[in-house]
Amino acid sequence: MKSSFVGAALATLAAAYVCAAPSPSDPFDLRPSQLVHPRMNDGADASSLGNGQCRNSNGSSLARYQPPLYTEPVRPQIHFSPTVNFMNDPNGLVYSNGTWHLFYQYNPDENVAGNQHWGHAVSTDLYHWKNLPIAIAPEKEGEGIFSGNAVIDFENTTGFFDESTPKDQRIVAMYTLNTPTSQTQHLAYSSDGIHFTKYPQAVISRNQTQFRDPKAFWDEKSKRWIVALALSQEFGVVFYASPNMKEWQEVGRFQSYGILGYQYECPDLFQVPMEGGPDDGKMMWVLAISINPGAPIGGSFVQYWVGDWDGSNFHPRDNAVRTMDFSKDFYAFSSWTNSPGKKAYAIAWANNWQYSQVVPTSPFRSIQSLPRELTLKYYRPTPQFGDLILNNKPANLSVLRSKTLYKSGDDKNVGNKTVKLTGKGAFDITATFKLPANVNITYNTIGSFEIFAGDGRQSVKTGIQMGEPTFVYIDRRGAGQ
Repeated sequence: MKSSFVGAALATLAAAYVCAAPSPSDPFDLRPSQLVHPRMNDGADASSLGNGQCRNSNGSSLARYQPPLYTEPVRPQIHFSPTVNFMNDPNGLVYSNGTWHLFYQYNPDENVAGNQHWGHAVSTDLYHWKNLPIAIAPEKEGEGIFSGNAVIDFENTTGFFDESTPKDQRIVAMYTLNTPTSQTQHLAYSSDGIHFTKYPQAVISRNQTQFRDPKAFWDEKSKRWIVALALSQEFGVVFYASPNMKEWQEVGRFQSYGILGYQYECPDLFQVPMEGGPDDGKMMWVLAISINPGAPIGGSFVQYWVGDWDGSNFHPRDNAVRTMDFSKDFYAFSSWTNSPGKKAYAIAWANNWQYSQVVPTSPFRSIQSLPRELTLKYYRPTPQFGDLILNNKPANLSVLRSKTLYKSGDDKNVGNKTVKLTGKGAFDITATFKLPANVNITYNTIGSFEIFAGDGRQSVKTGIQMGEPTFVYIDRRGAGQ
């Protein structure tokens, strides 16, 4: 692998750092006992057979893949991906007893969407994930366990737990049960974070087939549970309140804001700390909604609003549309509940329904975005206007860095500089470009670097195009096989 840093016009490369990440299997902590095939019954054991084949306890073959899992071509080494088959929305994000839980929409049988289950993985740092058995599965033909979230029921308002379960391990998941004739909201609970028991009946019904994706949280203002749900093809988010998560009453609605597209999905109402300025540390409310299709650049995207929550309804500060992420691959945004230290963390499905079913990867398809730490910042998009923007940066990347492979000093030369990188795994590249104070900046002033893999036929280019305004770009047209 090699990387070339390109400084055009009067831009010079001031500094560059290249750090190596752990070996390919490390970010997922996949020891043989953790290669759990989705169809294994509780108590079955799995063993890695070196060529990626797994066997259950009676010796029958479950699957055979070449090469071994998590070493396949085009398998990301930092982003979470399932062992095999199709994954989409992140679900049930909750922090419990020092562990981050990531549930996700999962088809355990095929590499396309459908037959929806809740897959499950856990981590202590948001990057090194341990795969666990399926958490929630449909029971009847034609059913699907659609998206939702999870909370900690500290005070046992549901009555699902007893004193033998520590308060911070009382996990309650809320999800949409999809059938050919309805979408209804259901609960499942767990005392160990692995095995879930379903509550026997729906807790919210609306005689609807487009009513899904609950996001529940405990509201300190009203001292009750709140859930946001998408009335997908009415372009509404409806809010319900409950003292116990079993009996709900509609209390508010957020209707027809922003870009409507074809449908609203995956609403997420959460608090984010202000960063900097006179309100530094103050918690603010943000509502995010996923749209598909209808993104300005095609397919799926996430928009959000900053506003106030009064205990029953969300009131946006304005009607402006703000985009959560400008890439093509960022959908079904979801934040973790019970995050430590009053910080906000979130993740999204790094794919787009425009092409998600045909992405050329095997034996898996789809990944999650990097986990993000969220803050709100004041900024001025123009000299005459100030606004709040959601700042979402990768969370705690330092846990992935091992050693520095290359460090440059100030390089006054303009032109190409090639740095050869050796080793396996992922690489973290930090580059700083400096311009002389008296330079006449034009749109032809560019600082960029290009990363080549293998024999040089695949590459990704990223950089800064100077001017007013300045653009940061990523060109991945050369990244395909």
